[in-house]
Amino acid sequence: MNERPTMPPPSQRSRLLWLLNEEIREMEALARLLEKESHLLLSTRVAELEQLLEAKSLHVSELAALDSHREALFRELGIGGNREQSSHALATLFPADGLDDLWQRLTTLAEECRRLNRINGATMEMGQAHLSQALEILRGGASQTTLYNPEGEKTREHDGLLLGQA
Repeated sequence: MNERPTMPPPSQRSRLLWLLNEEIREMEALARLLEKESHLLLSTRVAELEQLLEAKSLHVSELAALDSHREALFRELGIGGNREQSSHALATLFPADGLDDLWQRLTTLAEECRRLNRINGATMEMGQAHLSQALEILRGGASQTTLYNPEGEKTREHDGLLLGQA
């Protein structure tokens, strides 16, 4: 005989529903901040970027706390494994509640936030590299950037003159 899993008590179901909804709400807010950060990284609005980074830090802290509570509840319910296994367990334990759909939404949002964060990190690194190269050129140091000599050939060297001397 194929036994059906025991339904968790309503308190666990309602806690999980609340946690997933809260995580989704926070993750959506974080995604909006990451998109705004992307635009601000390309601008000169430093004060606005600093405020955004503080807000982002608060959302990340809140998400970490919610994640910790959800993981504890998952352990209580015997849910573990990867995204698909967790989704299957939620669909099995709570077939009529749509918790597996909420879980899928949350994990999709988390992937989107990771993608946006990687892009923003790469944008910051590129900006820092450009700034470092510009400062090095202004100081008359060796350029790490490929330049062209008077003959039009690529070279990594320059004549070492300060920009003010050129």
